[in-house]
Amino acid sequence: MSTWRGEDALEKEFLKIFNSLNSALNGWQTWEYMISAMACSIANVMDPDEKRKARREDEYARSMRQLNGNVDAVGHLFAIMVEHFEECPEEDFLGKMYMNLNLGNHWTGQFFSPWSVSLMMAECTLPEDVEKKVRDRDYISICDPSVGAGVNLLAAARVLRKREINYQDKVVFVGQDIDRVVAQMCFIQLAIIGAAAYICVANTLTNPLQGRSDLIPVEKEGQEFWYTPMYWSEIWQFRILKKNLGLMGGPAATKPMEKEHFYFYFESEENKDGREFADIREQRAN
Repeated sequence: MSTWRGEDALEKEFLKIFNSLNSALNGWQTWEYMISAMACSIANVMDPDEKRKARREDEYARSMRQLNGNVDAVGHLFAIMVEHFEECPEEDFLGKMYMNLNLGNHWTGQFFSPWSVSLMMAECTLPEDVEKKVRDRDYISICDPSVGAGVNLLAAARVLRKREINYQDKVVFVGQDIDRVVAQMCFIQLAIIGAAAYICVANTLTNPLQGRSDLIPVEKEGQEFWYTPMYWSEIWQFRILKKNLGLMGGPAATKPMEKEHFYFYFESEENKDGREFADIREQRAN
């Protein structure tokens, strides 16, 4: 059994290895290529789309060339992250490292919510009857339309686990962000904790998520999707199959997307029935 080295020790080791990756690159470039390599490696484990896999294999190769082929170093960084999540489940490790390295995009006012704030939000606003909702609907979906590195979704996962809800097979997490690098960070962290999720890289205001249901998004022009390995697992693919059968008029009838609810982080009394992407898109258009 491994001994927990402590969060400070892991963070120091992570930063030391990260800073050794490529002295010819600035910190932002190194981070971008490191995150890209990790995201592509995870995504291609289960993704059945051969075109997406081929693109990501090429992206991985380009990223590793920029990092001087330091495969072992990138693997070590990933191992540190996994060790962190084993002891600090669902906590926003990459977001913290990102801000500690002063990599936030000041041009767009990028600032990640502290873990304590997001956890408090989740504790206060996640519906008290969420267990009943899970039973009644088989699963629920939680969406953050400005997801960043995923701290709000990670906090939601922590609270769900605390309430003894197995989010790995009862919740689909959905995120969208205009910044590709932070969206990949969110994807990586949700993948590590075993969440069923997909992250869309696009502008939420001008190019919002659409689809046949909360489980079946449609990748539109200008969008890029990242699906976690858990999304492709049998339990979630069975639910997707049921959705497709229902939408085709089969025996497992379900409501189409426009009558189905995405919970925008989080459901409240004023918004207890959820809000739909289509409604928000129409409001913004007006």
